[in-house]
Amino acid sequence: MKFQSNSEEETKAWAKQLVQAYFSNLSDTALVFTLQGEMGAGKTQFAKGVAEALEIKGIVSSPTYVLTREYQGELGKLVHIDCWRTPTITPEELHLDEYLQPETVTVIEWPAPLVPYLASRTDITLVMLEMGINGGVREITHL
Repeated sequence: MKFQSNSEEETKAWAKQLVQAYFSNLSDTALVFTLQGEMGAGKTQFAKGVAEALEIKGIVSSPTYVLTREYQGELGKLVHIDCWRTPTITPEELHLDEYLQPETVTVIEWPAPLVPYLASRTDITLVMLEMGINGGVREITHL
């Protein structure tokens, strides 16, 4: 599946649609989105769309310099993780298991150090996305 976005609003709308598609499973399992791709491809905008889907109020910002941010919404919790500054972090160092809980959507930017662990988990819903820019158009591909 591939989606093209011409704006931040389109990227957020697509993220909302994805959350809604998996929402019925959220009460039983954690939903995890991994977002890999170049700078400026819309990873944080995608996280903002997830926040809108969960009816989170307030500002959602990139956790680049703090590693994680948590938000509680009317429909669930968002954990936003950015591993850009920590390319060798382990799931244990991050305490990742604490975040992988039902009614929680975890969005992980720059997920490379965590992907093998996440892919081995059978108790989560894992959605891996590649994000890029092609001539000013953001391209989001479901891996």
